[in-house]
Amino acid sequence: MEQVAKLLEQLATKLGTTVEYLWSVLIKQAFIEGVINTIVASLCLLTIIGIAIWVKYCLGKDGEDREIRYYYMFDDGSLAVITQIVFTIVATIVLFICIGSAITCFYNPEYWALNEILSKLGK
Repeated sequence: MEQVAKLLEQLATKLGTTVEYLWSVLIKQAFIEGVINTIVASLCLLTIIGIAIWVKYCLGKDGEDREIRYYYMFDDGSLAVITQIVFTIVATIVLFICIGSAITCFYNPEYWALNEILSKLGK
């Protein structure tokens, strides 16, 4: 812990400020980061829901295909299905990462600030 305090002091002197001011700015930034992560998580959730609605619309009743023409590369729509699966997987991964980060930012901003400092100083 002494090393972290020394690193914080060195960083503060490089920035021309005090450790207390630097720490308070990072704690405030944790809230902003949490809001950004919440917005990104919401967009990912909306993307997943939109893809699910689109697939349900395309399948129609009882799984029978509708006569909807999309700009598929292949006639059977396999490219569209692969694209939907990839987008859903990526959106789900980003959703869980953002939710975890947002929870940390809102409920433990000190840990987030310390983690940010250590990750920046570790580079």
